[in-house]
Amino acid sequence: MRRSPRLIIAIVIAVISLVSYYTAHEYNPVTKETQHVNITPKG
Repeated sequence: MRRSPRLIIAIVIAVISLVSYYTAHEYNPVTKETQHVNITPKG
């Protein structure tokens, strides 16, 4: 069974997105919680 290139690309993008979401977190000493942070700062 041959997989389409679109499916493989979609899976790769999904994995990269999940990894970047779960690794973008920071400990907040004020609230004593771990928070997810934006990758790019707001201007």
